[in-house]
Amino acid sequence: MKRMSFNAAWQVQKQGSGKPARGVTPPHDAMIMQTRAANGTTTRDKGFFPDGVWEYAKKFTAPGDWREKRVMLEFKPRAAGNAQALPE
Repeated sequence: MKRMSFNAAWQVQKQGSGKPARGVTPPHDAMIMQTRAANGTTTRDKGFFPDGVWEYAKKFTAPGDWREKRVMLEFKPRAAGNAQALPE
């Protein structure tokens, strides 16, 4: 098995924000980009960060020698409640 780093060139964007995606390197916590508000809608259990959904994306071109081979991508760790999707 050959392992390679997949950590470079990721983008993160808060859904519905209308702001452009921002380049990040995992591991990364999107919540730290938000402004805390003790009088907001969240509690101290969430560190007074606002609720939201963030999308991480990475585009890459698979090398030609991967054709007709079995390729496995491993993502770890991830927080509970997160989803991962890969296009076919």
